[in-house]
Amino acid sequence: MRAHLLKTAFIISFLGFQLSGCPQHTYSSCGQLPTLEQGLLVLSKGQQIQVFIARTSSEHMQGLSHVQPEQFAPNQGMFFYYPRSGFKVFCMRQTHFDLDIFFLDQQMRVIAVDRNLPHHSGLDQKRPAAKTRPIYCRHVLEMRADSDLAKQIEPGKRLQWHTP
Repeated sequence: MRAHLLKTAFIISFLGFQLSGCPQHTYSSCGQLPTLEQGLLVLSKGQQIQVFIARTSSEHMQGLSHVQPEQFAPNQGMFFYYPRSGFKVFCMRQTHFDLDIFFLDQQMRVIAVDRNLPHHSGLDQKRPAAKTRPIYCRHVLEMRADSDLAKQIEPGKRLQWHTP
């Protein structure tokens, strides 16, 4: 009987992940931020965004999952570096704050924005995790939706790397 219940629970969990379109992963309670390379992006008016850079597929998959609001300031961002352009879709699984998501071309120009994607802090929620529409781009930047800096970023704007 116990084996049957475990098998049923596994199948329900697996189907839930498949239907949501988001992969299943287990991460630490503080996310991956302490392990990531950091950099600075500069807006046209000189404001700086401290970014955590996700380069590998596992870093991309984890993103801001399990990061608490007090661990990620409104003037910070998660920059997803990709070596090639392609269609990108981002999912809000295991997030604890709403996000603005910026899709960038090879020249770091914003080509599309998905604003105010609602957080989805766990599997127990009745609604599925939000995800972006597919966008053909090179890189992606995520920032908290309550960020004053994020509100200044619009399609057509170009971001630059700060080089000391």
